[in-house]
Amino acid sequence: MAKLGVERTAVAATMVFGVSPILGVAAAVSTDGPLSGVALALRAAACGLAAVVVVRLIARRLPEGLDGLARQAPKKCALWLLLALVATLQIARVSVFMVDPAARWASAFPPSEEAARHTCLSAYVYAAELHRRGDDAAVYQRATYRDPTAQTDIGNLAPYLGDAFLYPAPFLVVARGLLAVSPDFLVIRSVWFVLNILVFMAGALALAAWIGGRTGLRVGFLLPAALMAIPTLLNFQFGQVHLVTLVGATLAMALFATRYDKLGGLLLGAAILVKVFPAILLLYLAFQRRWRPVIATIAMLVVLTATSMAILGTELFTHYVYRAVDIGMGAGIPSTSVTALANDIGIFRVAEKLAFLGVVQQGNGLGSALLWAYTAVLGVMAWCAAKPRGRQAASRHERALIWLGLLALASLRAPVAPSAYIATSGIWILSLLAARVGPRRLSLMVAAGAAWLLLQGLPGAPSPKLLIMLSFLPQLVFVGVAMVAIFILSQARSETASLGLNQSV
Repeated sequence: MAKLGVERTAVAATMVFGVSPILGVAAAVSTDGPLSGVALALRAAACGLAAVVVVRLIARRLPEGLDGLARQAPKKCALWLLLALVATLQIARVSVFMVDPAARWASAFPPSEEAARHTCLSAYVYAAELHRRGDDAAVYQRATYRDPTAQTDIGNLAPYLGDAFLYPAPFLVVARGLLAVSPDFLVIRSVWFVLNILVFMAGALALAAWIGGRTGLRVGFLLPAALMAIPTLLNFQFGQVHLVTLVGATLAMALFATRYDKLGGLLLGAAILVKVFPAILLLYLAFQRRWRPVIATIAMLVVLTATSMAILGTELFTHYVYRAVDIGMGAGIPSTSVTALANDIGIFRVAEKLAFLGVVQQGNGLGSALLWAYTAVLGVMAWCAAKPRGRQAASRHERALIWLGLLALASLRAPVAPSAYIATSGIWILSLLAARVGPRRLSLMVAAGAAWLLLQGLPGAPSPKLLIMLSFLPQLVFVGVAMVAIFILSQARSETASLGLNQSV
């Protein structure tokens, strides 16, 4: 076994240091009230001891080629350490906010009071509580979540109510599980924050390992660029399941590519039952005539739906089906403010924005028409992405970009698509693109950096109309990044040819 170099130890220590704020949240969480100083110190000591062991284990598994890199490329190493430090500080800041909601300065975006108060997790928890009470009819009624007289037995939940539960019924199994964590919403929120971010980081690093080689290593090293972004931090702060859904669907495709069809079908099926839009990958697989993954996913969808129906009962599913069409078309989900409208980059809001600017008449059905047209466009995109493009096979890195690009475009089909977390897929794509381009292509790196900045969100504008006009810019940038991932970098490539899967089963 080769001697463990300083570089590998430093990288492993940086990775562990990066997750230390999250572990700090876990150490501070108690379902029985505030921890005593002794109990907190003991937990901290246990975490510290575990960190030492984990650093050595990780370092042993990192590529030996990292040793000596500090001498060969000191500037790049210093730049990466700076990037990792900023990402760690950003996560640490939000971790403080998760433990102490009064520390607004630690919120992902402190200037916004709404961002500090808003949480998507409240909808999951309250919907689970409604189901536990037997009030299934109220789960998909938006007014239920905005009722100021709403009664809840979950401590500290009432101030955070507002978001409606718009997810497929099977996702409520996960939400019901959250009720078992604690009767206090702030504890549930902290635990969910830890799980959410750890699952995403583990999944993103697993994708980098699957890509492999120098490119995979760069993808892993550029993960801090995605973690430090405001939309990523807001995703975790809100308790939004979007990033976990993205990483699950992407890993499912990687599993399909390595012939683990059942496990891949389980992950993709679960992702579809959480957010629906990952179904674009099922269409992509069908266009490639890769029937084994398609059949495995459909089988898992049936199994997961049947299992959740056995757990939750059939009445909830009846209410979901009744509301599914309206939810899918954005019916009854108007923007709550001009700021909310400006920050929504979904296709449905294009019509509402145009009406606000006086370009079209309000309520003329344009929003629904755009959604149906965009749905057809998504089908065409999936077909084009699945087509063979010559004899040269697509690399694993390029395939990952294609999958993420399709997922990004499909996410705009959602009835509510705030850039606060929808933009995370675009930011993750940019980190993968930067890994391919490399620092020598300065102009492309500058373009990627500019796109990264534009996806952070709108800074504001002197007038509401100007704000709405500016809101089209991040939307166009997001679509452009996804299109680059799918098409520009995959010219003359063929994923199907690389797998030898042109034939049906």
